[in-house]
Amino acid sequence: MKPFQKQLQYQKIIVEIIYNPYEGLKPEAAQGTSIAAQS
Repeated sequence: MKPFQKQLQYQKIIVEIIYNPYEGLKPEAAQGTSIAAQS
């Protein structure tokens, strides 16, 4: 993955956490975040 794409992916996760905290608490969302962090 290109660094630029990776940065966009992190920004998307951050936006989701800020604007949709309830969504961020769901296991699926946490799993998606950990997968993004590993890649």
